[in-house]
Amino acid sequence: MIIDANDERPRPRMGDAPPPPVQDDAAERPKRAPRAKKVESAKNPPPWKLLGWSLAGILGLVLVLWIGTRVDDFLATDARFAIAAPAEVGEVSPNLQITGLKRSNQEEILKIFAGDIGKSIYLVPLAERRERLMKVDWIRDASVLRIWPNRLQVHLTERVPVASLHLPPTPRDTERGKEFHLALIDGEGTILTPYGEARAPAPVMTGITAETPIEDRKVRVQRVMKLMREAGIYRERIARVDAFDVNNLRLSQPFMEREIVLLLGHEKFFARLDKYFTNLEKLPTDPRIPGFDLQPENEIVSLSVAAKGANE
Repeated sequence: MIIDANDERPRPRMGDAPPPPVQDDAAERPKRAPRAKKVESAKNPPPWKLLGWSLAGILGLVLVLWIGTRVDDFLATDARFAIAAPAEVGEVSPNLQITGLKRSNQEEILKIFAGDIGKSIYLVPLAERRERLMKVDWIRDASVLRIWPNRLQVHLTERVPVASLHLPPTPRDTERGKEFHLALIDGEGTILTPYGEARAPAPVMTGITAETPIEDRKVRVQRVMKLMREAGIYRERIARVDAFDVNNLRLSQPFMEREIVLLLGHEKFFARLDKYFTNLEKLPTDPRIPGFDLQPENEIVSLSVAAKGANE
């Protein structure tokens, strides 16, 4: 054991009790519970701030409405947006561009936009103008667009007639000595008024009137369209078709300086027409025979006067 001579601490002697252990004051101190953090409640904004925000919102809304009104007035009244009048009465305005107009009555189309001439294109009710165009019998579809600053673009899709109709004569037709009223019909069964001197499409259809429901007109006209597609080389020789019974089309054909009836049924149109025209010179010429039934296979059956009356 090494003893430091400079160490003045008392040394324990033999037989003395050991000194008590030194205790740490920090360990003796009781631990304190952590302080709860103070939660500060959100303070409501003062009334003057709420009032300021409300006034700012109202002023902003008024400003937006005022700007909108000024812009609306500018677009509605500024001459730069006006649709120019035509150079002469009856002509089309240079600011009204109409495409797709071929068979429709131009005067009827121009009347729809007559009230817009001289006004701003901003004021033109496009949806209402299209709705009026769609009521024209020849118009299948239409679109009306604004082309800024001052043009209207109108595009028309017209109906395509596929046959002519001989309807009952109107009083005006009767005055002119006509036995029927000429009309046209498209593939959807819409009856069209012919304009101009355009040639009426063949064939002439009967068995349809203006009172016939459009669903029935559509079925009948599409059966005739099928006949014309399948007729092939005989297409130009078909003059008039009675489509009242879609299951038995009746053709009115010239024969030996008179008119006869051909019963075609509803199918195999080319084969039946070919059978008729190939054997035309071999058919009986008795004027009491009103026509022929082409539906039986490999033969042509003469109609009796009674049969014709029953079919009519």
